[in-house]
Amino acid sequence: MNPYKYIVVPTHFEAFKKVNQHQTSTIVKYYLTENGFPAVYDTQQPTELRIDPCQAAYVKLRDDSGMFMTRVALQFVDCQGEVVFETMEGTSKEKDYADAYKGAIAEAFQSLAGMGYSYTPGAGTAVSDAVSGSAEAAPVSEPPAGQVREEESATAMESARALEAAREAIPQRPESPVSGNVPAASRPDTADPGGSGADTEPRVSGASSHATDSGSPAPDSGELLYAQEIENGFQLVDSTPKIRMKLMKTSQADRYIVVVDGETRGMLYQQDDFWIHEFYDAGKLRTERIRIKF
Repeated sequence: MNPYKYIVVPTHFEAFKKVNQHQTSTIVKYYLTENGFPAVYDTQQPTELRIDPCQAAYVKLRDDSGMFMTRVALQFVDCQGEVVFETMEGTSKEKDYADAYKGAIAEAFQSLAGMGYSYTPGAGTAVSDAVSGSAEAAPVSEPPAGQVREEESATAMESARALEAAREAIPQRPESPVSGNVPAASRPDTADPGGSGADTEPRVSGASSHATDSGSPAPDSGELLYAQEIENGFQLVDSTPKIRMKLMKTSQADRYIVVVDGETRGMLYQQDDFWIHEFYDAGKLRTERIRIKF
């Protein structure tokens, strides 16, 4: 998330019929801000972001709720529509919709708690650099519906069209769910979203010793790691046994969020008979092949 100067929260998620339905936009922005991310609503984007949409990651809400359980996960996509990060799935069995979405979103945000965001321009934002170089520094005003400014690049045009459909009037004073204008049923707790019972992650030694640049997964080292089930996922141990990393479940059965030393370190997904660990190292996308016994 560090390459993105802003995180844009839509005031109208595609999963819902109404603006800020169940206070979802308000709650998402609140937890982003609480975790140190520079969140802005799509209706309140600064001028530089309207010129260069690639400076931001855009929040999407994956809603897989059923009749008896609310299930949500948050996706962060870049200006090309590619998912750069997806949280764990948060769930709630509350019957009240406002309470259910509040609880499920809070649980999903455990994936971001303690991530330690620090804006690092240029780290993996080649597209942003290209757009910035082609956009003219002219005064920017909101374009008419169905139109975009001629100064924007083709990438910016596509992003603007995608966002235009979501731009509606922002709810009155939605900055904090704990303000008086928000119903009590939808106010998130002011405590740490991750809760006080989070365990401390073990230190991993040599987890990426055979990683290579993205494009061709490195051959596996021959070491077999064993998966032990934990809450919301698995921990991988070697033969000593020593915990090497933890895998947090996502909404997809064959995709996990990798946690190393208490920090999120990329994704793990299945490819043929192997598992591929994909992560950024010093601004470069790298992959490593891992053998896992579940």
